[in-house]
Amino acid sequence: MQQIYQQDTASKLLFGEFLLQLKDFELRKILCEGSISQIVQILNTKTHTYHIMKCISKEDCGWLNLNEFVTFENYSHHPFLIPLEYCFETFNKYYFIMPSAKCDLYKKLDELKKFDQKQLQFIAQEMVVVLGDLHNKQIVHGDLTLENILLDQSYHIALCDFGYLRRTLKSKDQFYGVAEYTPPETIQNKDYQYYSDYWQLGIILYEMAYGHPPFIDYDQNLTFDYILNCQLEFPIQIEVDPQLKDLLSKLLCKEPTKRIGYQMGVSEIQEHEYFKNTNWKQVYDRQLQPPEFEKKLKLF
Repeated sequence: MQQIYQQDTASKLLFGEFLLQLKDFELRKILCEGSISQIVQILNTKTHTYHIMKCISKEDCGWLNLNEFVTFENYSHHPFLIPLEYCFETFNKYYFIMPSAKCDLYKKLDELKKFDQKQLQFIAQEMVVVLGDLHNKQIVHGDLTLENILLDQSYHIALCDFGYLRRTLKSKDQFYGVAEYTPPETIQNKDYQYYSDYWQLGIILYEMAYGHPPFIDYDQNLTFDYILNCQLEFPIQIEVDPQLKDLLSKLLCKEPTKRIGYQMGVSEIQEHEYFKNTNWKQVYDRQLQPPEFEKKLKLF
């Protein structure tokens, strides 16, 4: 990765306020690697500030509409979407540069093993808000995973990685997503729609509550088989809010037309009993105090 980054320096700035070059950023460490992209931490040598950079091979994203992609990534006025700062193009790659963040939820889950009820509901509330706003603009995300949800410097969520994000009713020719997050309708070669985002939201909340996804195997085909044919189970040894269990069972409904949100969108999810005490305006305005997310050391 570092060699590719260093050699691939003849760049064109497609988006950004200042006239910088790709070589003005130093690679510090690889944060994660997806099926078509790599996320790295970089240092701006001009301002000495840290940023996150997503590198996407042009060969792997021939279906990507760059103008749409930059527009969506630059949806910077939303409180829970990470803004795009710069976009560079080289001969064989696109580079998207965004502000730094504390961590992603995957790393936080690895640290905490599972999220407590306050942490989980806080993140669920902000996720519902951002999905509602995207869907109201006829946009689906398409790749909701723990790795694609960051905690910003204030511990609010910052949704990122819009490599799959697209207008609804537009098909993709190839699926690149993470197997255990795949909605049943996608496995069955049906189009990905707004209600498919709700399935992935359910997988994320389940994983945060129980420490692992509900349907998973080392073999991708077996994972798909479990998603299509196995019943949703809740481990009895882990205590979880009954209303959250009910919400999860409705989000992870294999039949899309019976899935919560299919009829009325996000408003149907917001009206669920799990969110009965939620002030949605306060959520959108980032007025809710984030819970403690740092692991406390035990003193012996």
